[in-house]
Order: sequence, then C-alpha cells, then structure tokens
Amino acid sequence: MSTASERETSEVAQLSNQAAAVNAGRTGSESPVLDIRGLSITYRSDAGDVRAVRNVDLALNPGKIVGLAGESGCGKSTLAYGAVRLLRPPAIVTAGSVIYNGRRLAAKNPNGFDVLAADEEGLKQLRWREIAIVFQSAMNALNPVLRIEDQITDGIRAHMHVSREQAHDRAVELIEMVGITKDRLTAYPHELSGGMRQRVMIAMALAVDPEVVIMDEPTTGLDVIVQREILRETMALKDELGFSVLFITHDLSLLLEIADQVVVMYAGQIVEKAPTTGVRDGGTHPYTRGLLGSFPRLRGPRVQLTGIPGSPPDLRSELKGCPFHARCAFAQDACLEIDMSLMPVSAVDTTHLTACPFVAQGQPLPAGANPLDRPTGLEDQSKTGGELVLSCVDLRKDYGGRRGEVVSAVKDVSLELRRGKVVALVGASGSGKSTIAKLLAGQEKRTGGQILLDGKEIDPSARHGFREYKQQVQMVFQDPFASLNPLHTVRYHLERALSVHSARTGRGSGVEDIDRLLEQVRLTPAEKFRNAYPYELSGGQRQRVSIARALAAEPRVLLADEPVSMLDVSIRLEILDLIGELRTKFQLAILYITHDIASARYFADEILVMHDGEIVERGPAEELVQNPKDPYTQLLIASSPDPDTFASEVPEQAAILAGEDSEKEVTAE
Repeated sequence: MSTASERETSEVAQLSNQAAAVNAGRTGSESPVLDIRGLSITYRSDAGDVRAVRNVDLALNPGKIVGLAGESGCGKSTLAYGAVRLLRPPAIVTAGSVIYNGRRLAAKNPNGFDVLAADEEGLKQLRWREIAIVFQSAMNALNPVLRIEDQITDGIRAHMHVSREQAHDRAVELIEMVGITKDRLTAYPHELSGGMRQRVMIAMALAVDPEVVIMDEPTTGLDVIVQREILRETMALKDELGFSVLFITHDLSLLLEIADQVVVMYAGQIVEKAPTTGVRDGGTHPYTRGLLGSFPRLRGPRVQLTGIPGSPPDLRSELKGCPFHARCAFAQDACLEIDMSLMPVSAVDTTHLTACPFVAQGQPLPAGANPLDRPTGLEDQSKTGGELVLSCVDLRKDYGGRRGEVVSAVKDVSLELRRGKVVALVGASGSGKSTIAKLLAGQEKRTGGQILLDGKEIDPSARHGFREYKQQVQMVFQDPFASLNPLHTVRYHLERALSVHSARTGRGSGVEDIDRLLEQVRLTPAEKFRNAYPYELSGGQRQRVSIARALAAEPRVLLADEPVSMLDVSIRLEILDLIGELRTKFQLAILYITHDIASARYFADEILVMHDGEIVERGPAEELVQNPKDPYTQLLIASSPDPDTFASEVPEQAAILAGEDSEKEVTAE
C-alpha cells in the first residue's frame, strides 16, 4: 500500500512531466473539449431584463485558441463566466447547455460533464482543475495582502494532495515557467509591474494543469511590448502543455495574430465565426469589417477613418432582425426581418459563417463608410502650427529608492507644444511619459530643468499662480471610470469647472453654458446627459465629459494622458477624432501620451519616443514611423498589433533590446 507521501510525490511528478503525453492525448480528439449550445443569459432588473447572451453556440477544440471579440457590453465575459457557472444573481441562465469533455472526467462522464446540471461538489472539481481563468485586472484579481507564493500554492493545495514543500516546489516551477525569478515569490502584488502581475495570473491558472484556460482581456492596459511578450509566452506554454484557450478581447487585431478561430459577438449574439484567415482577409459581416476599419494603421496613407458610428442597442428591448442595423453602412429594410442564423459565406467555405445574408465576402464598402480622403495631422499641409505656448528644457525628475538610491524617472527631456499642433509622447509603461505630464500639470515638483509658458519660466507646482496656470493648461486623465466622482451628476462636474474659471473666461455656469460644453464634445441631445450620473454613461461618454470639463477653462494647452487606452477600438477612434476636431477649432496645443505608436501616427504631427526616462528619437510622425532609426522605436513598431502586417519581424538590435527590457522588468523592484 502506498503512503500519503508517496501519493503526493507521484501527483506532483505527474504534473511536471506529462507535457508530451498531454499533447498527444488532447490534440488527437475531434470532439470539442468545451461545447456550448444555445446558451442564453439574462440579468434581471426592475428596469427590465437585460438579455446579455442570446442563443450562442461555441465549440472549443483540444489544443486550439478561439478568440472572442466585440465591443464592451456585447456579452463576451458573460458568456465565458456563465459557461463555468461563475455568474451571480441577478444573472441567470435561461436556456442552453454547456458540456465539458475533459479526459480526467471522461470515466465518470462518458457523455461529457454537464456544467449547468452540476452540483457544488462537481463544480469544485471543474473549476481551476479542469477550466481555469486569467482575469482582466491582475491588480484586482490578486489579493493585495498575500504574498505571491501563498496565492499560487493556495490553488495547488485546494485541488491536490500535496505537502507545503511540494506546493512550494510547484510554485517555483510555475513562476519560472512564466519568466519570473523565484525570489519574487515573496513579493506582494503591488511590488510587481503590471506585466509581472499578469504573468503571475497565468502561472496560477496553469497550477494544476487545466485542459481549458479562459483569458479575459489579459493584456488590456499593458503596453504593446509587454503585451507582445505575454502573448508569446502564452503561445509557447500552450504548445508545450497542450491546453485550449478561449481568448476574450475587444482588440480584434490581437486575435488575428494568435487565434485559430475568431468569433465576433454583437449585442449578445454571434454575428461571424471563421478561421482566422477568413477574418484577416477582411471579414464578411459589416460589424466585423467595422471593427477592422477602426484600427489606425502603421502602413498606407494617413487618412481619417470612419470607424463604427452610433452605439450598441439597449439589450432590455426585444431586438428585431439584425441588432447592428442602425449602425450598418449596408442596412436595408429587410435587415429587420432576418433571424440572425449563422450561414456559410459560400458553398465552398462552410467553416466561415456569418449572420448577414445580404453582404457577400469581399463586397466593397458603400462610399460613406470608406476612410475620408483627407490626411490626419498637419505635417503634410502648409500649416505647421502656431506660436510656442508651453515648453520644457532639460526637465528632470528623481525619486528616492527603497534603499536610499536615486531613481531618475525623467532625464533631461526637452519638448515644445505649439498652438494647433499635436505632439505624441510614445513609450512603454515606466518610460516616464506620465511623469512628464504630471510635471507639466503641476502635480509633481521637478528636480531640475525649466518649464516655460509663453517663453517665461514658471513653476506649475508652486501655490502662487497655480490657478492662473491651470486655466491655461488642462489635463485629460487615462481612466474615465475614476476621473469623475460617481456621487455627482454631469451637471455638477461641468458647473463646478465653469464656476472656478469664470473670472478668466467671463462665462456663466448655467444650463446654456453646460449644454454648450456637452455639444462641443458631441454629447447630444444635451438634456439626455446633463443630469446623468457617471455610472449611467459608457466609457466613451465619460471620457467626453472629462474633455468637456477641461474645455470649461478655455485652455490653450491640453495634456491627454493615455485618453483612449481603456476604451473599445471603435470608441478610441471617436475620441481621437473629437480631440483632433477641438484642436483645429480652438487651436489647442496638445500633448498626447500613449504606448500605441499606430494611434500616434494617425493623430499626431510630431512623435517623441521615450525609453528609460529619455527621448531616444523624435521627428515628424510619418517620417519617424516609416523610417525608425533607434532600436527601441523599431521594437515599439514591431510589437504593435497591425492588421496589415501580422507577426512583424523585429530587427536584430530591437530583439536584443526587448530581451534586456524583459530581464529588467523581472529583476526590478
């Protein structure tokens, strides 16, 4: 008879050495490891039931990656969480089935494990051991008061009969497998970078060798270099361990690089399902084509994109026909009568399915939906910007480290902001971009260098003259969900801003003035938004309110710190076009901070690339993107998802730099 210790050792050894057998077993089967059929999920509410998922079929085959794409609110996460019974009331599953065909449960469940009929004990066996989840926000998903090792070993010991020492050994193996040194097991989540926290979440998900990993927006909010590295590591681990992935994102360009199959959702329904090549070639459903057309490109002419107009429908209503009808460039009366059944795009290609019977594969877009034949930015026009408004010379910011050392976040940076021009400051997380914005906004005190307004040196952080300076230099923050007070209405936020700056602007703070600001940021009709609370608005609408609040001061300079990084791709385009329109209308000098060099190329006149606190390259936007000189600029461009240039080759020097950056992230405090 084997002892408990022998059983523990055997179980850990099986986990560590089964990769080859797992690959052979998992990829040999044709039946889906996760089979979702006719699933419908509703959120009960007094204002009406929200039908978040409507009759969805989805199959995840062994060893494959299925990408689930769509705008926020389309039902992606609800579908995934509902499939593993992680939703709480008021969410209820109203129809459908979810069958899990995992090899470990096959003996007891020859016809598959029925997830929706399972009891609590059955769900304990399923979750984490069979199906694991990498949640969207690692900082929120990790317990802030527990060390990393405790959080990894907790899941191991809950699902396996192992000792503390064996759980520790497995934690070391996992953390090193995702590219982090084992000494970081003693760290707390706040001591790790965003990329490292996301790697920890991946390690936790793989701790007990699941057959399915659900990744819910795992790279949202990360810069493109860290994003690329995490995707590369995930692909390598999938190939090594043989698990299947359901990858959820609103960024369709990401899926086109990693997924075997792409599923596009809109208003709770699947509108297109195809092998990745079918979507990469342009897609068929108008919504898929709209998503693809919302990405600023790194190649081709710099023209203004049209994106997807309008907003998704209210899911409390009874949707008739195609829910995309009101936003569709191909819309016709017959669209209101279709039943949204998926059908092959052609008799030849039966794996590519679409819910639109009226638009053929490759059918040209109507004239109004094509990119506008006018360039973005000013660099290609005779107008090159007005007078110099705000500048900094040899700006420097140092912070004290934990052991008394000095950390230089900004090193001798100089830049100029001119009326009517957009300067983009591009770099990875931790490069010093946002620190520069805080210094220019007076939120941080500079260590050295000069800040000049109209050629005169000024200290934005000093109390004397602070209000006068802020009236001319306003900031739009990254997070539209945190920058507005949830306890107050839109009217309160704008009324307060108008009152504070009324002495300079000469304007009042009445309803007419509030409505004027709302109309300037295209929140119309104004009466619909005036008395709304932030929680009643979408992310894009909140960011428009933040921009309106900044405009209340009638500033000459706008500091936009990652203003679109947390928004859907279609909404990002709308916000960038809005800021560009305001730039022209009010001749604003704009500093646009971003890690997305493609949007910088689309939106800015000049690009400054920042790395490790320094400006490593600068120049006109188009010239810099098409002919990058610095290896770090090359790395940024190669790491950016671009629907036109998939899996870009990273130049040799840039690849070396990427390795150095990855090592620096792993070893940094």
